[in-house]
Amino acid sequence: MFRAIRWCLLVFFIVSAAAEAAPILQVSSGLLTGAKGVNVNGSPYDVQFVDGTCNAVFNGCDELADFTFHSQADAMAASLALLQQVFIDGSNGNFDSQPELTFGCVSVIGDVCNVMTGYGFPVGPGFVGIVGAYNAEVEAIDGLSLGLGFPITDSQNSVFDVWARWTLSPQSVPSPGTLSCLGVALLALILVRRRRFDTAYI
Repeated sequence: MFRAIRWCLLVFFIVSAAAEAAPILQVSSGLLTGAKGVNVNGSPYDVQFVDGTCNAVFNGCDELADFTFHSQADAMAASLALLQQVFIDGSNGNFDSQPELTFGCVSVIGDVCNVMTGYGFPVGPGFVGIVGAYNAEVEAIDGLSLGLGFPITDSQNSVFDVWARWTLSPQSVPSPGTLSCLGVALLALILVRRRRFDTAYI
């Protein structure tokens, strides 16, 4: 029984550690197209960089449900996560020091990329709240940009803007097997403790 408990706990800790691992960057033909497992406020999200109009990218761009994040604070946390976890220099590419390697920002300007996360309609219908992850070649000027857009706002008309389409990562929900394994382990530990407590007071 103790061997089963040890195995269940080991599986649980491995799954937990994997959930907190660094994001997996999605790279195609040398361009950064998104990432999987980006940690935003303690939960893992997948993000894809998509060019087009807001209403094409976000299912009409006319309802709060069209966006993954529904407040400026959450959109800021997501954008900050991009700057800290995704736009990095590494073996996959120099996505921090070469912002033009981000999909949608390939341009002759080449020194800046603004990845836009929409979050709702802070001033009323038709005005989309946007937080941008402003990634510059000069790291000292990296930061967040705040603004408003429209459902027809088209990132293809800009050489340094692209939309971020976020979804909750599937790995944020533990598999039924992992949960049942953990449940069995905890139940076994409770029974063992109870037996020790009962025998100690006989």
